[in-house]
Amino acid sequence: MKCKFLILMIALLLMQSNIYAQRKDNTSSDKIISSQKNDDEKMFKYLNLSEEQIVKMQAIRKNGKANWKVLKDVPEAQNSLVLNMATTQDSIDNLLSPIQKVKMRKFEMKENYTSGLKQKINLSQNQEEQIESICEQSFDKQQTIINSSSTSDEDIKQQIGKLNTETSDKIAKLLTVKQKRQLETGKEN
Repeated sequence: MKCKFLILMIALLLMQSNIYAQRKDNTSSDKIISSQKNDDEKMFKYLNLSEEQIVKMQAIRKNGKANWKVLKDVPEAQNSLVLNMATTQDSIDNLLSPIQKVKMRKFEMKENYTSGLKQKINLSQNQEEQIESICEQSFDKQQTIINSSSTSDEDIKQQIGKLNTETSDKIAKLLTVKQKRQLETGKEN
């Protein structure tokens, strides 16, 4: 029973990161706007951005962040806030090649999942790298499922659900007993 609960928790984290990586809404934009410098450098390298793309992306993000600071506390400006975030995301997407766009979604998914897990438990560098690799493989398989033209929406949902369970199971096997206990209880032991 405990094992099923643990796999369910990991699956929920994974689903959140999948949803997060595929959405083009305020959550994804907020992640992009609020990224820190070392995360930026990691992302720029992962996406293999040109110097020109980096400069333009930083300018777009700086502008988006400035607008966000002005609008975030104004109740009547919530629609403008969402529009600002969507515009920021669209502007960034327009800078990227189709391959870079997919790589960015993959990067967001694995970074979001790993950081979500790290908020709950301490991961070793090796565990973190293995989890990121598992997330990347899962993302690639998910894209194959989504892009399959002969598959119905219901089949896609079922296949992605099965994939999430398999991915969660692989990640659970990487965790120590202590980490699993921390994840189950939400407390450090």
